[in-house]
Amino acid sequence: MATEPLQTVIIEAKKEHTATVILIHGLTGKPLKDDEKEGDFDCVPNYLRNQSSLDHIRWVFPIGPKRLITRDNDGILKTAWFDITKNLADGRTEADEDVNGLLTSVRQLDGIVAKEVEAGVKPERIVIGGFSQGAVMALLTGLTGTGSRTPEEEGRENESKWSLGGVLALDGYIPIISRFIKYLAPNARDTPLFWGHGIEDTIVPYEDAGVASVHGLSRLYTRPNPPSSAPPPPVPIGEFDHPNAPLYVAIAADTKMVPRGEGGGWIEFHSFAGVAHEIPEYELPFIQRWLERVVPSSY
Repeated sequence: MATEPLQTVIIEAKKEHTATVILIHGLTGKPLKDDEKEGDFDCVPNYLRNQSSLDHIRWVFPIGPKRLITRDNDGILKTAWFDITKNLADGRTEADEDVNGLLTSVRQLDGIVAKEVEAGVKPERIVIGGFSQGAVMALLTGLTGTGSRTPEEEGRENESKWSLGGVLALDGYIPIISRFIKYLAPNARDTPLFWGHGIEDTIVPYEDAGVASVHGLSRLYTRPNPPSSAPPPPVPIGEFDHPNAPLYVAIAADTKMVPRGEGGGWIEFHSFAGVAHEIPEYELPFIQRWLERVVPSSY
């Protein structure tokens, strides 16, 4: 089924373009600041693009479609990747999720990735990330291979078109979990994942949405040997409620390394005390260092 291509805002690489980071804004948000409001990713021109280690990165910001939000019941079209019928904090379940809206947006975001690949960027040099609703879309698009599936295409699970360089999820969660597991691409276990979440987040609740999603991802795979790229040395500090999903802590006190895959990707999970539904300034160096590892300037 054909979908309308998304509009994008692009900040070009300062030097030779060898990697692309696609960043997806949240509900009612916009990527960058304008005369009306702040942008979800003002941190790119204000901080990340000013780091010489990231001079090779092109930054691509898709702009979401306008739609009515059932929860708000106000007749106002808002920028959103999918409809919301109730808040997560009010007990929203998988049955409440807008499956058609989610999958339509995934197909549109696939087109953004495909355009970068067609332009000559290797898939493993592409990172897709997002904030809030955008994080949901980044997880679905980045970890399901093509992601180009509709409710009528259930037989296409585990079909993979590309393996991306990484997925960046900020204050997000895994939606439609039963379908997500079926859609998960085999190479997803090798895709590095950065997950940042404010502990005081009440919009996408830290424990019930964020931590629960990370737990769910960690259960999908058997316990690997720590890969050589893991921060030295990971120290076990306990386990999730599944014997094959140990929890590791890295050098930083708020950084947990959750292994997944047969020697493949790691979930780098950061929890931020005193932070609500936002991207705090002190999260940015963590994102910078992660990008330096997954899409380094020299390769």
